[in-house]
Order: sequence, then structure tokens, then C-alpha cells
Amino acid sequence: MNSGITVVEACRTTESRGSTVFIAQYLESYDPQQHTPGRVRQRLREAFSRLPLSIVCTGWAIPPVIIDACAQECSQAGAALYRWHPLLAGDGVFVPRAEWQTFGAGGQEVVGFRRLPEFTFVCPNHPSVPEAVLEHLERSLRGGPYQGVFLDRIRFPSPAGDPANELACFCPACVDRAAREGVDLPALGAEILHLSATENGRLELVAQLFQLGGALEAFFAFRQRSIQRLIQAAAGVASQAGCAVGLDTFSPALTRMVGQVLAELSKLCEWVKPMSYAHALGPSGLPFELSALAKWLASQGAQEQDALRWLAQASGIALPASMDTLQEQGVSPSTLERETRLARQQCTGRLYPGIALVELPGVNHLAPGQMAEEVRAYRDGGADGMVLAWDLWLIPLERLDQVGKAWEDQGAPNPPAIVSPWL
Repeated sequence: MNSGITVVEACRTTESRGSTVFIAQYLESYDPQQHTPGRVRQRLREAFSRLPLSIVCTGWAIPPVIIDACAQECSQAGAALYRWHPLLAGDGVFVPRAEWQTFGAGGQEVVGFRRLPEFTFVCPNHPSVPEAVLEHLERSLRGGPYQGVFLDRIRFPSPAGDPANELACFCPACVDRAAREGVDLPALGAEILHLSATENGRLELVAQLFQLGGALEAFFAFRQRSIQRLIQAAAGVASQAGCAVGLDTFSPALTRMVGQVLAELSKLCEWVKPMSYAHALGPSGLPFELSALAKWLASQGAQEQDALRWLAQASGIALPASMDTLQEQGVSPSTLERETRLARQQCTGRLYPGIALVELPGVNHLAPGQMAEEVRAYRDGGADGMVLAWDLWLIPLERLDQVGKAWEDQGAPNPPAIVSPWL
């Protein structure tokens, strides 16, 4: 690390800008026509003037001249610079091999969201994967001006769209590793297929995505150990590079279905960002993942309202009575506060949930009133601050003012009741 800053010093840098920490994800992609050093610097200066950002996490496909510009602006503002690093998915430099991908219980490959390489997950138990991903992480941090690394894609792929076929992984490497740990993975895969064949079985399968116990508990525990083992190794690589670690995770209600345990992962890092996105219709967003599960149940014969009622019971998240309402309005601020309290109870370190502030038609829209309610829900749930997602370059700057005001507005009235029929 060029700066020579230690992990402890990086954490102090994070905290030096106040008791509340705001983190920005910046430059998820690179366009040489738009992202000139001057324009990149100016955007950061404008952001720093509006909100006391403590950390800036820059993307994974950014040329050194842009990274250096960000590092200099962060240094002048007293903020830490982190590398935003997908660990178990492609990033343009690290390209997953076909044989590394995950497989469902029926032996089929689990395809990434829209077949995008950044959502094409590799199996942490494949013999070649840990060495490959850790070497890539080490090379990415080597000589860079980073005080930390923000590890993204630290999970198995979400099975929400089709739990019977996308609950991974059952590749030969997983079967072998599980056997050495005393777990009969083929038998557990057969149980998944058996459950998915009947209505009651499908309901039970969905319930086990959220709740401890049941016939598949050994499978879920095996996946969690697999993720934990790799993140522990990645944290060691980061420590050797003198970098603090932040982790990108699913929201607490959803972590089990992707192999994450917040209580254990938080021991390996300085801070955790739960992706408790209330309105985002994209991977990891609460309405996206929950509606995908409800659609799967409905596609197998369940009535839409019954599917949502069952899903609300299984997940503990209040859901509306219709899919359209869930996708159009998302989940309520009270759900965000609940998810934040759960994360606060589970995490040993600092907690910075993500708030999606980018306008993407059909994916995310957040009106100022809704945004203020969500910010207060995170604050009241016990968060130490927030991560502004997904890309500061695309976030309207006035939203930074609104975020700061909502967080500081301790005397704000309770948000109005949601009109839609929450269960």
C-alpha cells in the first residue's frame, strides 16, 4: 500500500470525520469520455462539500490515473480510499471459468442474473477457486493507494427465482468437501428435489431458506462454512496489504439463503454493509428477492396472495397482499428498521446499511419523502451510518443534502402509515 497506513490507522481515519459515517461507492464502471481525472475530482469535491464522507470505495475496472485522482481527493478531505472488489464473480480482469460455476441439486449450472459476468458466481469449494480469487485480490491491492478493501459478491448465487434448481452448490468439489465434513450432499440434493415436487414441500423448502432447523440444515451450515472459510482467507490477504475490510452482505432476513452468517462474518472485518434496499428491483433488493420467491410459488400453482402470506410468515417481513404493490412500493420503513436492528444484534463491528440513491427506470426510484423515512429507519435501528449506493457518479447531488438532513433530524415525526394493505 503506497500510503503505508495500517489497518488501525485506516479505521481511525474512518472515524475521524465524526461519529456518523457516510460511505460512497464510486465509479462502478469506467468511461474514458466521461471519467476524466478532472471531472472525477470535481464530483468528489462536490460530494465532500455536501456530506462528510468518511470512505470512498472505487470500482474494480478503473485505470490507475483515475484511482490516483480519487486517492488525492480523499487524502485532502481526510477520507479513506477502499477498493470495491467483487470476490466470487467476474470483474473484467478476473474471468470465471465454466468449470468453476455453481450447480443446483439437479446437476444444472446456475446461470448468473441476465448472464452478466459480474453476477456469475464461482464455487468457493472448487480446488482452483480459492487460489485464483485470493491471488487476484492480492494483485489488486498490491501497490495501490488503498486504506481498505470492500468485498462484494461474497456469497452463493441467490436461489430466489427457482429454489428447486438454483439453490447451490452441488458440484463435484462441493460433494467431496461436504463428505469430508460428514455431510451427504447428494442425499440433501435429493431432498430438495423431493420437497419441490409437492405444494406442502415447496412451502417447507421456502421456509428453510429463512429459518433454522429442518431436513436441510446440514446443507445450509455447510454453505455457510464454505463462505466463512474463504472470507477469512481474503481478510488475511487484506491484512497483509495493510488494508481494513468492509463486507457487502444481503439483508439479515435473506442472508441464510446465500450462505452468509452476519455474526461470524462481522468478526472478520471492520464494518458490514447489509443491502437492505427497500425499493430496488435488482439483485439483493428486498422486493426483488422476495417477489422472485413469491413468483416461483405462484408458478407452481399457489395463489398470489397465499404465496405472499406464506412468504411473510417464513421471512418475518411484512408484505402487501399483491405482487404489484410489492414491486411498485417496496417494503415499509418499519421493515428497514427491523432489518437494521437484526443486523445490529448480529454484527460485532460497525454497521453501515446501504441505501440505493441512483435513479434507474424499472429498477429503483426513491422520492425525497421516502428517502427521509428510510434514513431515519436505519438511524433508529442502530446503524452507525450508511453506504450511498450504487454509484456516486450517478446520484443526484442534492440527495446527499437530503440524506444528511434526514439523519440529523432527530425531532422528525414518525413516518406516515403505509396506505397499502401490509400483512
